[in-house]
Amino acid sequence: MPSNEEAPAAAGAAFIPEQEPAREAATPAGAEDLEVSILPDGRVQIHARCRPGEDPSQCELRVKALVEALGVPDEAVVRKIEE
Repeated sequence: MPSNEEAPAAAGAAFIPEQEPAREAATPAGAEDLEVSILPDGRVQIHARCRPGEDPSQCELRVKALVEALGVPDEAVVRKIEE
């Protein structure tokens, strides 16, 4: 049985994928319409752009869902919704 010193160099090498997976597939639908920023005072600013023909209330629902998913208290969120 060979000792650890005689093991091939690749035996302990980490797996390195040939290419990175497509990031677009991991992006939720509509994510490009939302921008999240951390303000200097620690609040979170969410800037949403409504899609063409979208009701602003639907845009607000997307912002609300994001806030809930992040777990940020509502009073710590600054919303900007652009039609």
